[in-house]
Amino acid sequence: MGQRGVSGRKSEANAADRLMNEAALLLNDLDYLFGRLMEYRYSELIPIQAFTTDLFYREFMSPRRRTAAGGLLKATILMVDSLRYDLWSQVIRAMLEKDYEIEESFGLARLPSETRVSRRAFFSGKSPAFIPPGPESTLFINYLKEVHKLDFTAKEASCREGMSFATRTTDDSTYACVFDFTDRLSHEISWSPHKLQESIRPILHEMEAVLKEQGRDHIVFLTSDHGHIRMQKGSPIFLSLIHI
Repeated sequence: MGQRGVSGRKSEANAADRLMNEAALLLNDLDYLFGRLMEYRYSELIPIQAFTTDLFYREFMSPRRRTAAGGLLKATILMVDSLRYDLWSQVIRAMLEKDYEIEESFGLARLPSETRVSRRAFFSGKSPAFIPPGPESTLFINYLKEVHKLDFTAKEASCREGMSFATRTTDDSTYACVFDFTDRLSHEISWSPHKLQESIRPILHEMEAVLKEQGRDHIVFLTSDHGHIRMQKGSPIFLSLIHI
């Protein structure tokens, strides 16, 4: 009787394990299918008033660049990858308010809200399924041509500390760069908001240097592709280390 009792409990435990494994697989399938639903029906599910990253430039930035005479104001575009809202409101905005009048607007990251999707959506102006291959600098120059109907060409721009890339047009009307320090940091550690705010302050000097290099006769746009939250528990999983 004792052995049968032990065997019965083992069978129940094995059955419970199998059930949990199947439930986990089902959850993964549901998560994938929900992502596909959001991708194909995003415009129906999300109010059009809240722009997604692929519309940030066309709908918010480009109208503010156009002059009454039909010209184009010079623009400096700073993309801060994985910009958490507290980093903007308590650190970066405080820096900019010394020299600029701030107009703030809110938008949504393109789903899935990760760099290789949402950031490329910003620089291409396209939803994830239609983003062409190629570097973001090329995507953005082609996007400028499409929006403004002008023959822009790019020239090399040097990267500063904390940047992943920078580009400018040959007529110096448009400069764009990506500061990805916060994104790289958030993937490696899970600091408290205060510690993370303090850690990015050195990068503010690089941002200020970029703005000084561009001069005073330009309009500044600062945006992000997505944010992030602090993980309270658990461990990060890096897909690049997984052997399939």
